[in-house]
Amino acid sequence: MNFTRLFPAASIILIFVLSGMFPDLFVQNPPLYFRMTEEWSRVEGEKYIGIFKNPDTILEHELYLLSDETENPLFFHSDVTTPVCIDGICKPVFIELYWNLIGHYIGYGIKPREPLTKYDHDEFVEADYEKLHRLLSDNKSVLRRKKLSELFDKNAELEKKVEYKGEEVDAVSGATKKEIKESVIEGALYSCYRLWHLVHGDVTDKIEAYLQAIYSEELERDFLFSGYEDYHFYALKQMSGTDFEAHLSRIVDIFRSDKPLTRTYILKKIPKAYVGREAVSRGLYGAFSAVDINSRTLLVEHLPYAHPVASELLSTQVSEMSKNQLEAYLKFLVEDESRLTPDILRNLKKVAASNEYAYGYLIERYLE
Repeated sequence: MNFTRLFPAASIILIFVLSGMFPDLFVQNPPLYFRMTEEWSRVEGEKYIGIFKNPDTILEHELYLLSDETENPLFFHSDVTTPVCIDGICKPVFIELYWNLIGHYIGYGIKPREPLTKYDHDEFVEADYEKLHRLLSDNKSVLRRKKLSELFDKNAELEKKVEYKGEEVDAVSGATKKEIKESVIEGALYSCYRLWHLVHGDVTDKIEAYLQAIYSEELERDFLFSGYEDYHFYALKQMSGTDFEAHLSRIVDIFRSDKPLTRTYILKKIPKAYVGREAVSRGLYGAFSAVDINSRTLLVEHLPYAHPVASELLSTQVSEMSKNQLEAYLKFLVEDESRLTPDILRNLKKVAASNEYAYGYLIERYLE
């Protein structure tokens, strides 16, 4: 999201200067791209946390925690100045970097009079700024596993060679490997490389350690009821199975809305006794047709521990089952005839008779 399009810088400055609510640091420089706009609007204070290292230089950078008027933590920030050119052509980068409370990158800003540049002092255009944001947002970027020297095609004709840490590399020519070109900004490969490793490097360990030190039941609740899936997953990982009871309803909602990885984690960690509660079974099994195939398989596997309403709910969603899921479901039902209620039997026969479900014949075979 381009924050400046939603909230022009001049408007932000005027509003918060008049209200006296915003730290001077942010009045001067609102972010260019930022994902947590609601949290941004609540910033009232900042706290120095410590320093983190730049993986490519001996420089260190200061890390700050931003909080609201009641000192509830919101996100982290660093005002970074770092050299990015290995040949002396480019100027240093001046950039404001932001991370959420678990250390995930959420945005960046630039100095009003210090635009980002490519080689030979060419300034970034709007598309370059947007591409940088996408790159920094990708914590699995190809840059993660690459050394700088591996980003260049050694067989390509080099326009200019430079030396970095004793290795001769090409910083400015068209020798960048094709798979790298798609991710980085043309003419700013080294800038992209350095900033990505700065955003996803030592600072994430610093943030994780700090969060562990301040983590509380209140913050756990804030994470679970936030609109951020990475916060949900973090909170779930901190909870023991029995801790689920305090937030069962919310956890069921998260199961229905979040990513497959989170759903899988919930189903593997939730105590079986909780699955047996009618409200929980309704929430989980009612979402069967809307979730991913792995979650569906786990739901079928959990049937022995679920409330009987789960079997009934699945009977209305049989046409969404794979062959293996259907066989496991039918096997569960016929192992105990009391599970084949009139409603379930009617729903199964309806699907088998429709000829629209490829595995309807299995239903007929199991019901014979």
